[in-house]
Amino acid sequence: MNQNSKIYAPNVHLFAFHLWDALGFDSNSPVNSQQPALNSRSNSPVNPEHLWQKCNEILKNNLKVDAELNSSNLYSAKTAPQGGRVNLIVENSVNDLAFLPFEKNIEHHSQPIFIQGFAQPQRIDDSYALGFNISIPEEIDGIKTSNVDVSIFQELNPDNCLLPNSVNSYFGQTLLLTAWLSAEQNQEMRQNEHFLKSLAQQCLEKFISGQNLPTFYRQSELFGSPILEYGNPNQQASYCHILIWFLNSPATDEIWDAARYSDFMELFLYRNKILRAFWESRAY
Repeated sequence: MNQNSKIYAPNVHLFAFHLWDALGFDSNSPVNSQQPALNSRSNSPVNPEHLWQKCNEILKNNLKVDAELNSSNLYSAKTAPQGGRVNLIVENSVNDLAFLPFEKNIEHHSQPIFIQGFAQPQRIDDSYALGFNISIPEEIDGIKTSNVDVSIFQELNPDNCLLPNSVNSYFGQTLLLTAWLSAEQNQEMRQNEHFLKSLAQQCLEKFISGQNLPTFYRQSELFGSPILEYGNPNQQASYCHILIWFLNSPATDEIWDAARYSDFMELFLYRNKILRAFWESRAY
């Protein structure tokens, strides 16, 4: 197995956004209501609980873990605290955490692997937001975890459950894939200008199975680490926004942490709202 196709501590972050404060619509429907989300162009009422239902579906049916958002750990529209940005997790029901955690053990290429993740529902102004993470931790009990092949991304998106046509959220979504680069990969990156794009393409091909891949859009650097963007916003019908961020700088580690997670979620929400407004302006 090519060592340059191995990555350390891969993460997948889904940031999905849905309308909750629709004029004239009863937003107090129960979390397990089966009302569909409906197409964003429909004039029919939008089910505001759709993201929480989809989250539970992913946890139960795709990841097969024993965790769910329910009335004991999730504030309803009536009981949620006031404010422009509100964490909807009832923290004392999940050991004072700001999110719903989950974990599982798998075997991949004969390698035992521990996977963990969390779901973080929020209300931001007129929208519901779901931050959903699934990852291999950097350490377990103080011991650094092993590098894994990029094919591990198959396990982090079973049945393409995190893609837009599955999540079907009103304001759209952004997928962020992260992984740490090894010293050898950093050296290869300096010597070969095409290395990162090739590695990102491998990650993308493993993450998405049996569907057309989003097109490469651009590459840059964010907080000291290289980032590649996929999905052309001018192609609305097939749009799938994916960022692949290869972490290789201590500066990145200082910025990208749990304390700032909500800031990133809000940033992606506004980006998706702007994009939706752009598409609607082109429809007339």
